[in-house]
Amino acid sequence: MSFKNCIFEKNPPASEEEIKKIEKQLGLEIPEVYRRFLLNTNGMVFDLCVVYGTEDVVEAYINNQVSKNAPGYLSIGNDNGDRELIIKADKSAVMCGFIDAGAIATAEPDEWFCFSKWVENGCVMRSENDSLSDEVDIMIIAVPDDRIKFQVEIRKVFSLKIPMSAFRKNIENLPYVIVKDVKYAKAKKLIAKLNYPECVAVTEHF
Repeated sequence: MSFKNCIFEKNPPASEEEIKKIEKQLGLEIPEVYRRFLLNTNGMVFDLCVVYGTEDVVEAYINNQVSKNAPGYLSIGNDNGDRELIIKADKSAVMCGFIDAGAIATAEPDEWFCFSKWVENGCVMRSENDSLSDEVDIMIIAVPDDRIKFQVEIRKVFSLKIPMSAFRKNIENLPYVIVKDVKYAKAKKLIAKLNYPECVAVTEHF
């Protein structure tokens, strides 16, 4: 797999005051991984994507009606096109994903990935001809109304050994990785067995 991406513009660091200001303005928590990014550079422009600075986050939140279409999430970048990079507005959130701006209210990202690892690797962007790496992680990205049936099914299909009490607690903080380092083909076969496959996704190792 090959990626081509280079830094076009790196901004000066944001201050804690600037970050606290947007948290107050939006009424949301900034994830710690994104906070650290902003304290290093208040936004960064690549040839294939943009990671927003503090002012851009507020603008994207308003323009994309994130409070209405994806409550509890932030849009923190885009692919220089129609896809927004979203992340849960939670201090402990680490996973992000690209989604069509017009589908924020009705869909989930096809792939979630670790924001900090993605940044450390140069915010690489996959071309349409690239495929997922051989090994992926499987994660829960949403929980259906029939929570009990879903929980039982997930534990059975993926042979999870975690106690049900701990499992219930963990799915309160999504996305939640349930299986690590599994072959992509096997992951897709397991997900296909679920009654709610849309609630589970795979994420690649960057």
